[in-house]
Amino acid sequence: ISLEGIYGMYNLPCSGPHLVLIVESEEVYTSPSSVLTPDRNESNPPLIALRRVKSLEIVPIRNKNNPPNSAYSPILLSDEQHAEESRQLRLLRNSFKEHDFYFSVPAL
Repeated sequence: ISLEGIYGMYNLPCSGPHLVLIVESEEVYTSPSSVLTPDRNESNPPLIALRRVKSLEIVPIRNKNNPPNSAYSPILLSDEQHAEESRQLRLLRNSFKEHDFYFSVPAL
């Protein structure tokens, strides 16, 4: 997975914590440089670079110290819990598609 940033973390009732990663983005704005130099050939970093998120990836966080019979073990989920988990992930993915998310990157 190509990683550009971390959007956040969600705790799903059946399977526990999930990390949401920014895996693709596009540049939407770059400000002029904050440094003025007499030599126009010299490249100065912009004050801010703004990016729009194009793709997010939801990754479950598994704790290797949790035994197989722990509450967050996918092995122990019933068919009903698996269905609910799928529904919750679908709703989360759909909510991400309904909005534009932006982030800034540090100036180089």
